[in-house]
Amino acid sequence: MGVKNRLFSQDVETMLWKICNKSTELKAMISGKIYKEGFRPTNSKKEDVCISTISLTQDNPQVGLFNINIYTKALKQKIEGADEYVPDSVKLSEIADTVRNLIENELISGDFKDCSFNIVGQKTIENQDSTNKEYYQNIRLQFFIPQNQ
Repeated sequence: MGVKNRLFSQDVETMLWKICNKSTELKAMISGKIYKEGFRPTNSKKEDVCISTISLTQDNPQVGLFNINIYTKALKQKIEGADEYVPDSVKLSEIADTVRNLIENELISGDFKDCSFNIVGQKTIENQDSTNKEYYQNIRLQFFIPQNQ
């Protein structure tokens, strides 16, 4: 717990992790795991979900920015006679929709129903930090957390 009963970033990441990790549907969709605190095994070849914090205020209400990155391997396609690696847009969209729905449902009826969030950004990015051919879907969430959490 943060200053004056406010949350630290690890608290909110754990909340998001619990929401995602309790879903058998999400876990069945990915070949890897769900991680928090920006961790993902180096050069993982699996479909992973990674939760990290950009910022979290200690004001009331608390306002935080968080990333959820969804990793999938790239699809190999022949384009104009050359092998190219492109995002698996269908898989990325399916997983992203599931994650969004899980969070929305939990914030409506679950333990975190006093919190609210907005998706303030989303894009597909080639992962150039890995030796694997892969892309990730970045979902940027803005959270509003009342002090009574």
